Amino acid sequence: MQVVVVPLSEAAYEYAKQQRQAIRNPLLVMIVPISEAAYEYARELRQTIRKGGIHVDADCSDKKMQKKVRESQLAQYNYILVVGEAEKEARTVNVRTRDNVVHGMFQLSELMAILADELHSRSLTSKFEGKSKPGQGQPAAEAS
Repeated sequence: MQVVVVPLSEAAYEYAKQQRQAIRNPLLVMIVPISEAAYEYARELRQTIRKGGIHVDADCSDKKMQKKVRESQLAQYNYILVVGEAEKEARTVNVRTRDNVVHGMFQLSELMAILADELHSRSLTSKFEGKSKPGQGQPAAEAS
């Protein structure tokens, strides 16, 4: 049997390269509490999201919030949920993607619906695109 190798066109090669990069990471969600006051809320969120069948971790270490976010990005978590006292009071989460785009505040039920839809549709793109709140959807400012 003879194997024939057909070279890909440049466009086909770029498409295949993008598809390999877009494969979903099993590290889906990292919850980053801003302070110790939000640790309990972070653990509660972790339990609730995990019951929905979504892989989630919570970083309750004593590092600064920016350091936790950066480490989550380097670990390739798709979504980083930042929670603090304001989010705890409002029962919301602040959603970021690993490319440091802040999508804004979401109610837990709204977040779960979006994550479940993305997971079950096996989407290669974020379902948060186009759902950002007004004034959101911009890259976060880098800390000096």
